[in-house]
Amino acid sequence: MTWPRFWFTNRVVLGFVVFFILAGLWEFKWKPQYRGHYEEGVRLYQSGKYRDAQEALNQAYKIAPNAVDVIIMEGWTNLKLNRLEEARFYFNRAIRIDPRTDEAQIGMSFVALETGRGEMNSKLLTEILAGRKNDPNILILLAGALEKQGKYFEAAQIYQRLSTDKNYGSASLLALENMFGLRGFSDSQTSAFPLVQRPTQLQL
Repeated sequence: MTWPRFWFTNRVVLGFVVFFILAGLWEFKWKPQYRGHYEEGVRLYQSGKYRDAQEALNQAYKIAPNAVDVIIMEGWTNLKLNRLEEARFYFNRAIRIDPRTDEAQIGMSFVALETGRGEMNSKLLTEILAGRKNDPNILILLAGALEKQGKYFEAAQIYQRLSTDKNYGSASLLALENMFGLRGFSDSQTSAFPLVQRPTQLQL
């Protein structure tokens, strides 16, 4: 009576062992891996070859459509290609999967800044900036968010800081010029942007 029970137990154990071995082989050897396509896409993106990058990332996305790193890079690549609604789709998808993903939140803010549609959360951007001191990408977004809220002097203070930035200098100076003469300020002129700190185009 003991031998059949012992054999049955061994068969169950053997079945589990075989299952886990096959599952491991599928996951790490036989299953198509997205990582190579993803890394190739990142390399091409960093080289400025955005169309080629998108092709590689599309392959990665087909294999791993729920991989947040792939989805975010799809968003950034579409943003670089000026495919703003496609970028919005990917950033929104990444945020739905993981709302704590700063890169997706930043990307979505850029889409909102470029299209004029969508939320730019100044509180969230301020929190992100706290961990990325003086990051011009976050600063330009925060300035845009503050401007949308009517906090023009706070926004102007940031635009002034960015006026000599190689990427955002021209846009910041243009924003300062566009805000000149605006009314309905919701922040304090004296505390936020003293007269002596104003660039020439904002001095009265």
